[in-house]
Amino acid sequence: MARDIDAVIAALKVALQEAERSDDVFWKVKASNRWIDQLPGAWLGRWRHLRLAAEYSDGQSGRDEFIGHVRATLAYLETNREAIRGMRAWSWPLRPGQTGRPADPIEAEFSEVTPPDQKQLPKPRKGVRVVK
Repeated sequence: MARDIDAVIAALKVALQEAERSDDVFWKVKASNRWIDQLPGAWLGRWRHLRLAAEYSDGQSGRDEFIGHVRATLAYLETNREAIRGMRAWSWPLRPGQTGRPADPIEAEFSEVTPPDQKQLPKPRKGVRVVK
């Protein structure tokens, strides 16, 4: 896991150097986004704020914007390297605010309410378990 962050930082530095040496006006955003997608938990969308959006339909952006974005991304990753190393690639629950342990079951009874013009449905054979 720690090697992943170091590898991503090294790859982004190479992409930045290539963009800085180039005289092209446009640059493919895939050159940085493919490395950001290698960070732990990227498949959950954890690092979507680091991804560069293409300005044009062919997946390109201005080279100056690309360089500025990659520099900012590198600064963020290098500053938070230790915190990222401590992160798990994925964790349950995926929604914030949940503790991760199952909730205790609630004992409850239900009765079906049907309009007077419909027949009463048969009661289920098995008990129903409700989790809060």
